[in-house]
Formats: sequence, C-alpha cells, structure tokens
Amino acid sequence: MDMKRIRRPQPSPAGAPDPESNGPFRPGPEKRPASGFVRPAVVLLACLVLLLVISSAQRTSSLDPLRRAGGVQEKGEFEVVSTKGSENGSSAFSNIPKDKLLGGLLDAGFDEGSCLSRYQAVLYRKESPHLPSPYLLERLRKHEELQKKCGPNTELYNKAVEQLKSGQTIESTECNYVVWISYSGLGNRILTLASAFLYALLTNRVLLIDRGADMADLFCEPFPETSWLLPLDFPVNQFNSFDIKAPQSYGNMLEKKVISNSLDGASTGSLPAYAYLHLAHDYGDFDKLFFCEDDQRVLQKIPWLVLRSDNYFIPSLFLIPTYEEELSQLFPQKDTVFHHLGRYLFHPTNRVWGLITRYYQSYLAKAEERVGIQIRVFDTGTGPFQHVLDQILGCSLKEKLLPGINVQESVVPTSDATSKAVIVTSLHSGYFEKIRNMYWEHPTITGEIIGVYQPSHEGYQQTDKQMHNMKAWAEMYLLSVTDVLVTSAWSTFGYVAQGLGGLKPWIMFKPENQTAPDPPCRRVMSMEPCFHAPPFYDCKAKRGSENGSSAFSNIPKDKLLGGLLDAGFDEGSCLSRYQAVLYRKESPHLPSPYLLERLRKHEELQKKCGPNTELYNKAVEQLKSGQTIESTECNYVVWISYSGLGNRILTLASAFLYALLTNRVLLIDRGADMADLFCEPFPETSWLLPLDFPVNQFNSFDIKAPQSYGNMLEKKVISNSLDGASTGSLPAYAYLHLAHDYGDFDKLFFCEDDQRVLQKIPWLVLRSDNYFIPSLFLIPTYEEELSQLFPQKDTVFHHLGRYLFHPTNRVWGLITRYYQSYLAKAEERVGIQIRVFDTGTGPFQHVLDQILGCSLKEKLLPGINVQESVVPTSDATSKAVIVTSLHSGYFEKIRNMYWEHPTITGEIIGVYQPSHEGYQQTDKQMHNMKAWAEMYLLSVTDVLVTSAWSTFGYVAQGLGGLKPWIMFKPENQTAPDPPCRRVMSMEPCFHAPPFYDCKAKRGVDTGALVPHVRHCEDMSWGLKLVDQDEW
Repeated sequence: MDMKRIRRPQPSPAGAPDPESNGPFRPGPEKRPASGFVRPAVVLLACLVLLLVISSAQRTSSLDPLRRAGGVQEKGEFEVVSTKGSENGSSAFSNIPKDKLLGGLLDAGFDEGSCLSRYQAVLYRKESPHLPSPYLLERLRKHEELQKKCGPNTELYNKAVEQLKSGQTIESTECNYVVWISYSGLGNRILTLASAFLYALLTNRVLLIDRGADMADLFCEPFPETSWLLPLDFPVNQFNSFDIKAPQSYGNMLEKKVISNSLDGASTGSLPAYAYLHLAHDYGDFDKLFFCEDDQRVLQKIPWLVLRSDNYFIPSLFLIPTYEEELSQLFPQKDTVFHHLGRYLFHPTNRVWGLITRYYQSYLAKAEERVGIQIRVFDTGTGPFQHVLDQILGCSLKEKLLPGINVQESVVPTSDATSKAVIVTSLHSGYFEKIRNMYWEHPTITGEIIGVYQPSHEGYQQTDKQMHNMKAWAEMYLLSVTDVLVTSAWSTFGYVAQGLGGLKPWIMFKPENQTAPDPPCRRVMSMEPCFHAPPFYDCKAKRGSENGSSAFSNIPKDKLLGGLLDAGFDEGSCLSRYQAVLYRKESPHLPSPYLLERLRKHEELQKKCGPNTELYNKAVEQLKSGQTIESTECNYVVWISYSGLGNRILTLASAFLYALLTNRVLLIDRGADMADLFCEPFPETSWLLPLDFPVNQFNSFDIKAPQSYGNMLEKKVISNSLDGASTGSLPAYAYLHLAHDYGDFDKLFFCEDDQRVLQKIPWLVLRSDNYFIPSLFLIPTYEEELSQLFPQKDTVFHHLGRYLFHPTNRVWGLITRYYQSYLAKAEERVGIQIRVFDTGTGPFQHVLDQILGCSLKEKLLPGINVQESVVPTSDATSKAVIVTSLHSGYFEKIRNMYWEHPTITGEIIGVYQPSHEGYQQTDKQMHNMKAWAEMYLLSVTDVLVTSAWSTFGYVAQGLGGLKPWIMFKPENQTAPDPPCRRVMSMEPCFHAPPFYDCKAKRGVDTGALVPHVRHCEDMSWGLKLVDQDEW
C-alpha cells in the first residue's frame, strides 16, 4: 500500500491542526518543497472565508468554548487555529489524497463549504480497496439527472403531485417516486434509506425522504442542484398512521382483493395513485410479496410508493430475478453494496462534522492504531453486567485486538512503544470505565500504550432528541474510521459503522442466560449489514423456502459432523471440537449409521474401562501378576508415541480402528507432547495412559524386543496354531512391532489365525510409523464389519481423523489467528505442501519447476505476464496460497513471482508461509504445535498440492476430505513429467505393507487382491483404500 495515500490527518508539529484542515477541501500539490511554500494571500483568503462561515453558524448553549494551547478560541462549529510557531506549510493534512470523489462515487459539482464532510471524509480513512464499478458510476450520474429533473418544485414534480391528488393512475408518467418515511432509530433509518435508494435506482424512481424531526440536521443533500427532502405541503402526510393495518398498504389491498398481482388482472386503471409498502419487522405474508417478481411488475405501474421499514432489505432484492442482471453489473463485488451506497448518500452536516472532527483530533489522531468497540446490551436491569464485560475482553484479547495486562509487575512503557486508541460506544459508561481502568492500573504485556475513550453515554436511546441523534451519528462515523472494529450482534449501529468504513468486524454473539458466549465473537463473512426479518417464501413455487443459500451457503450448522462427535463435551475445554465446522465447507461424506452406533458404544467402553476405574485397576493388577486369565471384561491397546507428528497421527488412527474392531480400550503413551497437541476424544474419560502404568520402558521396544509378538512366535515362546495357543500359555501382554523395519513374523499380525491368538491377550502394546489400515481390510475376520462401518471405502481416515484429532486450545489459537490474518478474506485458498528428500542446501530449481509446473498445468494458480504491468481491477478475485515447508526458499520465490509480475487473469495472489523450521524437530513442543497447526491449515484449503511419501500431506488431505494433486518424487534432480497427478482417493498410503498370503503361506501382491485396496500413486509398493467395489 502506498503510505502517501493513507487518509488520516496527523498532528502538526505545533500540536494544532493546519488551517486548511477545516476549510473547503482543496487538493494541494502532491509534494511540497521542504520550506513549506504557501502563498500568504491564499491563506488569508481561506481564513476570511472560514470566519464568515463561523460567524453565520447557529450557536447553541451545548457548544462550550474550548481552548487549545497556542491556538485561538474555538467559535461555533469549527476550529480556527493559529499557525504561529509552526513550520510554514506543515499541514495536519499534508498528505491530502487526490481522490476526494471516492473513485467517482461523488459528483464534483457541490459547493464544498455547504457540506464539509462530503470531500473531507477522505482525510480520515484509508483509501478503500473496493472501487465502485463503472456501471454504478454511470447509473448514479443518470439518477442525479432524474432527481434534478423530477425533484421538488420542478414542473414535472408539480404535475405528478396534482395527479396524486386526483387519485387517478395514468398509463405512463415521466416521473415516478419512492417516498421514504422516517421511522425507528438512527441506525435503522440509515440502512432502510440506503435500501430505499437502491430500490429507486433499480426502478428509475425519484427518492424523496420524509424529513422527520431531524433528517435535515443530520445529513447533507446527496444529489446536486436539487433536494431529496419531501416538501412540507406534500398531500399525503399522515405518516404516523401508516402501519401494518393501513388500508393503503399494498399487502392489505392484495389480501382484500382491492388490487390483483396477476399480470392480466392488474391494469393501470384498476390501480391506486399510490401504495404504501409496509416492510417493517412486523410485516405480514401479503406485504412480503413485495419481493416477488410478479408483484414488482404490478408496483411498476403505480407512480407513487410510500415506504416504511426498519430493515436493511437489500439482500432480498438480489433474489428478485428482474433485478438480478442489473445488480450484478452495479455491484460485481456483492459485499460492497452498503459500503458504496452509504458513502454516496450519507454525509454528516457541518454541525455533526464538527463533533466528529473535533473528537477525532482530540483523542484518536495521534494513535498508531484505532480500535472501535460498539456495545449494545439487550439485558434488562442495571449494568454494567460482568458477562458482557467478560465477552468484550474475551473477544478483544482472544483475537489479539487488544493486548493482555501484566498483573504481577509494573512495566514502564518505552519511548518507542506503540499506541492504540480505543473508542467505546455504549449507552452506559460502565464498560468504558472498567476497560479504561484496567489499562490504567496495569501495564500491557506487550508494552503498548492503550488509551480508552467514550464520546457519550446517554443512558437510553432517545430517538426523538436532536442532539442525541447527532451524537449517535457522530459515533457511528467515528467507529467507521477505526482500523479494527468489534460490534454487538443485532445492532444496526455497528452495521452502519462497518459498512461506511469497509470493515469486517468481530461480532460479539448475543449472550444467553447472562453468560458470555464461547467463543465470544467471530469475524464476519462480509462488511454487509444483516437483513433481520427476511421473507422465507419461494415466489415461483408459492411455498416457504430457505433463501439464505448464497456465496456462503456451505457454512455448516452441523457442529457434530453428521453425528461423528458426541454432544456432551464442555465446549470451552476444547474450542476446536465444535468450531472446526466454521473453517471448512460441509463434508459431502456422511458417516454411516453403523459407524455412529459403534462409536457411541466404544465411548461407553472407554468410560467403563478407562484410567482410574475399578475395572482398569483390576486389569493392571492382572498385568502386574504376569498371568493371563480366560476371560477379562476389559482388554486394551496401548499406543506408543513414536516418529514424526504426521506418522503419529496416522498410526494412532490405525490403532483406534483396530481397537474398535477388537473391542479394546485405546490408551496412548503421552510422549513429550501428545496432551499439548490433542484434546481428549472420548467423553467423561481420558485416553492418556497413566504415568504409573507398570510397563513403561517404551524406548526399549523395537524389532529386537523379546516381548514382541513376532519374536515370541519366531522363538516359539507362543504358538499361532489354534490348538497350541491356550490362554494359559500366553503372556499378560504382547508388544506389536509394526514399524517400517518389521520382520516377517511381525507381519503375521495381519493374518486371521494370528488375530485369533491376539484376541486372547488382554494387553497389546503397539509401536508403528505406518498407516496400516489398508491391510486390516484384507483380514477376513474384519471384512464384513469394515464394510458396514465404511460403505464408502475412501473415507476411513476422513471420518476417524475428524473424530479423534481436535487441536488443543493453544494450537487452535495458532490455527485460527493465522487463518483470520491471512486466509479468511481470500475467495479461494490453495495449499502447497512441500517435502524435499534431496540432500544439500535448497531451494532446488527442479523442485520449484515441479511446484510451478503442477500448479500452472492444472490451473490451480494463474500464469504471470512478464511483458507489462497490469493493474488489478476492483472486482478481481483473490487467492491465498499457503506454503508449508521446512525451508523458506520456495515460498519466497513463489511470493516474489506474483509480487513482481501481474497475473494474466488479473487475479490477486497472496502467498504465505507460517513457519520454516529448517529441519524436522520431532522432540520440540512448539515445533510440533506449528506442524499440527500447518497440517490443519492445509486441510481447510479449497485445493491442495502435496509431496510424494509425505504423511504431513496425507493428514491434511484426509482431514479436509480433499483429493490433492500429488507431486511425484524427483529422480536425478530433474522435475518429473508430468509433475503431478490427481490422487485416486483422499486416503493415506500404507508405506510398508506385508506381501504375504496368509492362507497359501507364500508371497502375493496384496494390491491386487480386492478392488478397494490398490497401490499408491506416489509409492508403487504402498497400499491405499479407494472407493471401488469392482475391477
């Protein structure tokens, strides 16, 4: 971003604003000489003009004189300050932006002094990245001509009023009108007025507004050379009587069959001269027909429409087929409607602009970052409420909008500490005072300087009081010039602020039962306001419908993942368990009812036989005795934490499925960090092996361990023959060595006869670095059970992974903060997982060639234009590319490529890499936390590229339900051709499967025995599950 275009005034060296800052906007030269050249005559003339404005301004008793050190006393609404002692030309607005017309939104023909805010607004905000479409600009200019031609006191307006008085409707009128009734609180009024204007624009109607008690005192005229204020002598003026029962309402006329909405029954002669549109929150079914195409055709024939609403009803206009194409041209970027219309229509009057600019200069201007917190409390009773304060702080701290405090020691901020100004808006002062005092009484843990401010606290909403509404309008505007914003659910006050500012706020959910929600807030999908009372009606089908299915129709409501998860967990203890659905599209792969049934039964088993239960203690005592009894109520699989994190996740899923198939309790060796990485998956119990477990020398368990099942078979300590494996001859536990280096006797684990023997051993200790589930599908004993559990064979890890592996809150913080900071705003997310097996110092050119070759050939990323510089358009789509690699070189080269050259498609490409640890550090906690976070982040992408042989990529694709493009392993430092291919299924690959026919007692190709177990794309001898039942 060009910092010269940041539109925030900075204080002058003298501490007072430059005289130019309060006069009419006059763009100066882009760069002034160092001496600050200013013509004295121009300055004097500007000051005289300002003094004339000031002397004629209305005085009120509420505007007490204010003094500034070194400045002149403020008079009236605007400041005139002395420049004495300051460097000539060092204006507070030295970086005056050129685009005072907001990309063409505004007409250049207004008198600047009559409405200072119109052209000065650019001085208080960063330049919007959202440019209005050329078609919107064209339509606005045409509409301004229409308003001028047909506005109040014109010949055509007078003619239309006479026709209205006559009560007759003529076939064709040159000017048609929408009259907006001033109703409800100020936030609602602003949103409904924007809605009414868009409707007027779509239907080529003139917009006139009921001035109510204060509309003319709050807003400047938006249309040049005319007024939008409805003349006081307008013949229809009893607006207070217009409600849901009004006989003039379109809905009531339809219901009582005064008029018809059938195309053949709605002749012009049968229609009234005007109709009242009741679109308030309490509107009825017939009123809601306004949003139907046939009814719009009828309404087009009525010259005067009078509209009353307290809703932002624009979203439902997008669902009317008649306007679909027009709206797409007006707003190619759908979430900018209010952002553009709000900045076009709503300019604070000079009096309100004085409230805004003075507050900004006094309290907000000097801060390096501005944070807005908009608080609306719906609880009854006297606040402040602790749960509301908890929610505000929970949101601000969790999302890192504000720093935490250090309650243990006093930290003195350094001279270079950054500063944040927090502006709080609330009807009450209690929340502001508590937040202000918190940062006053304690230092921040970051050393940041936090100033907390509240412009007013009126106690209750006073919609009918002019100064109350002026302050409300000023506060909405001040919130809109912040850098980050927190708003309250359901509040139109916040909607206005976020839309004007082009901000996507963190919205605080409405508390229930006086308890702060968990999570306390979330980042909104778009900066658009919410339509609180939309119709749920299919106009064509004549029935109710769910019409919220748009760009974000895939936001899932099913936090239990189709029943995979149990609903009984404490949500706060593991936020990721139920929040994960917010970061992924809903999976099309539903778990089978039988899998759900078995999971619930297994959870009961884990609870009954888990650590510290009577049955567990009994089983441990039996283990210590070294004896095996004929029948035990609880049998166990103990999983040893071994190898890298990707391997651990895959082997743990394998061990769990084996436990499920054999009705064993799964307990896991916590290793160095398992409890820090994963939440408990089973309700009301733990899967962590107690620290006092009698078998604990897991580091000594390897291929040579005498306790291993393979070694005991080989040395004939036990027998796998059915008649030779009596319970009395078996050990109390056996070690299963299923790692990559396992021997032929170890591999007999995958034979049916050996499974019958193992069923008699109560404790099995398992160590593996392989995803061995494909070979479980080749054991006849489990074939039928597995078919019922997973009718769709390639979803095994997808379901088990989402069931078992929930990041702990600390890891979830890493995931969600990174997602929100870098990925959330993109329209598409691309994951590239890079694992390089070459020795030596990279980055290697052949690896980069392979990555780009795959991404470009498969159209996952766009090509670049090396010949010319293409400026992205405002409606260009954006892609966020997340690269995971132990090294930064590939990320830097891809990032620089898209930074230095435009794309041939015009797409905006952002490239990000969370970490680059240099080498795998399996024994370090934070390394593994970042690795787990990065696997998870890859799993929430839309498309994924992975590296051959990498369990890191397997985990990501399985959790996300993605079929990635897999890059083949390079040979001889040459990029393969083709560089990648789409995988058969999202299942991981079993890298070291056995090739043994248990019945024939000979070698066999286990990838050719059944249609759903095939060889892997990236490893020719590996096995993977595919969803195929026939050859």
